[in-house]
Amino acid sequence: MPEGNLFVPIQAVLTIGMITSLTCLIVRLLVRRRLGNRLYPEDVCLILSWIVCISTQVSILYASHHAGLGTHVQELSTEKVNLYEKLFLAAACLFIMGLYLARTAHLIFLNRILNGKRYMRYAWYVTTAFITAGSAVVILLFIFACRPVVSSWDVSVPGECISRPAIFIAVAVLNICSDILLVLLPLPLIYTIPVPGSEKVKFIILSVMVCMTFIASAIRLHITIPLLDSDDLTYDIAPLALLVGIEANLIIIAACLPAVRQCFRLAVAARTVSTGGWLEPRIDCANAESFYQINVIICVVWHVKLVLSKDRTPTTLKSFFMVI
Repeated sequence: MPEGNLFVPIQAVLTIGMITSLTCLIVRLLVRRRLGNRLYPEDVCLILSWIVCISTQVSILYASHHAGLGTHVQELSTEKVNLYEKLFLAAACLFIMGLYLARTAHLIFLNRILNGKRYMRYAWYVTTAFITAGSAVVILLFIFACRPVVSSWDVSVPGECISRPAIFIAVAVLNICSDILLVLLPLPLIYTIPVPGSEKVKFIILSVMVCMTFIASAIRLHITIPLLDSDDLTYDIAPLALLVGIEANLIIIAACLPAVRQCFRLAVAARTVSTGGWLEPRIDCANAESFYQINVIICVVWHVKLVLSKDRTPTTLKSFFMVI
């Protein structure tokens, strides 16, 4: 089959993205092991999310090679179109599930740092319910988009279908709203903790980075709207497939950024020890290049004490801000 629209960018970007996301995930797990910790629920969710996101991209890559993704529909046989429809449905459902699992990992993390105030607990429950219900509804919309259902992947069976680009618009809106909620959720806690403003800004920036897939969702929304009037979806949907692959990798990479940052700190501190650095009396990971490895261990212990334990006291939270 000849190369279709955006064939080379899809192959290159998705391949590089999968390697990068795997590397970041390995770094996260190695940092866990370096600290002597077992896997926690958020780690399991993130591993499952990576597996599902990889499956999404494998479906896209296979479709670009063997199912006519990026090729004009009039150039495809009925068998190719049917294969494309099956892979499209699989990739769409896997993509939504992968994003949901990654956001669930973030919600579990937020559950560890939120204090016992009732309104914050309610906000966490509402956010969790919104993301869970929204993801389930969108997956069901993809599966039951046609009546009869089999006409979703068999063009020889007559049936009535709702617009799939419209469902992708709903997915983009859901992703944007979910990421905004995840950024806003810890803000009341940040405001009440007695730490310097610069430390609060660090945590807000970190939260935005973890949820930065809303940028990809916004771009995907802009690209999806013109598809509502498309008569050649197999060709016109190629840019959307590329963005789906980017977002699937980005949500894993973003979730692993804090661990990657911590890994660099450990590496810098270890190198400093080998060159005979001076021991600083204060716990400040921002100056990791100037103190012995024991300082890094102390910082890591404070970080783990908050993130991996149920201790939500203001003292522990303050220590967390000193680490990030």
